[in-house]
Amino acid sequence: MERAHTACYTDFTEDCSKAVHLDLKINFADTQKCVDDSFDKEEDDNDLLLEDAIEWVLRGPHFVPAVVINNITYRGTLDPENVFNAICQGFKDPQDECAITTNVNQMNSSKVNMTWFLIAIVAIIICNLAILIICRACN
Repeated sequence: MERAHTACYTDFTEDCSKAVHLDLKINFADTQKCVDDSFDKEEDDNDLLLEDAIEWVLRGPHFVPAVVINNITYRGTLDPENVFNAICQGFKDPQDECAITTNVNQMNSSKVNMTWFLIAIVAIIICNLAILIICRACN
């Protein structure tokens, strides 16, 4: 699979597959027979793919890459901060590193809120000045 992925990444064709088989000294006819045998001749369905689809429904979707914390698959954005926070929440007794990160996140959040607050104040002042100039121009 690794060789086929590397060699045929942009153009996975039968010719490329045959070249990979030849390179790995694998009999292409045996692989082709396996593929052909996996199809139900009457319904033109692939039995192997059907089995995989059934497993998918029974077991649910699998996310790759996946992060498992305390035997539970993490469901969320896979960025370092979110995963780190999820790991911290999984501890029975909070770790010192988690407290530091939480404080930093709160500080960053406060900075963002303060920035928007200042932007709002400046916008209000500009609007009031514009209204004052328009009122003086009208008189």
